[in-house]
Amino acid sequence: MKIALPTEDNETIFPHFGRTPKFIIIDTETGESKTINNNHDEKFPATKVAEEKVNIVITNSLGNGAIAMLKNYNIKVLKAKYKRIKDNIEHLDELKEPTKGCPGGHYKE
Repeated sequence: MKIALPTEDNETIFPHFGRTPKFIIIDTETGESKTINNNHDEKFPATKVAEEKVNIVITNSLGNGAIAMLKNYNIKVLKAKYKRIKDNIEHLDELKEPTKGCPGGHYKE
């Protein structure tokens, strides 16, 4: 399974999916990881992670548009529970889907 997380330092989750400087993509089956830049070019962040064939996105916040795009790509969105990327991966079964995002990019539960 491939999981994408917004990050700035490859250790912690960046506060907002769409504004992150990069994403770390972790393959839980092989243990391999790679980063992709979110240089805010013509591609939406959801499209960038979809091109990496990810199954799940774990993030602190994102807007309704990003949630809809990820769902259209059949990518599950989960709300981060921990600041560290490693902790969210290790406790994946504890994470929940957001009910919806808001225009400001913060979850409403």
